[in-house]
Amino acid sequence: MVLFVVQRTDCDAFAACHDLDPAYARGLAEAASRGVEVLAYACEISPGAIRIAGRVPWTGANLGA
Repeated sequence: MVLFVVQRTDCDAFAACHDLDPAYARGLAEAASRGVEVLAYACEISPGAIRIAGRVPWTGANLGA
C-alpha cells in the first residue's frame, strides 16, 4: 500500500504529476497494476489544525505499462 495525503483544499482527486516526473507516475501505475493499493486522502485545513477529511480518488491507473 502507498498512501498520499493531499494537504490542500482545492483538490477532489489525486494523480502523480506525469509532467514533472513521468517515470514516477508510470512506476506508481505499474505498482498498482501488480497489486499495490494506492490510497489518497484529502485534508481539512484551519489555522489550528490539519485533519484527514476523507478519501479522494486516484486518477493515475491508466498510465501503467
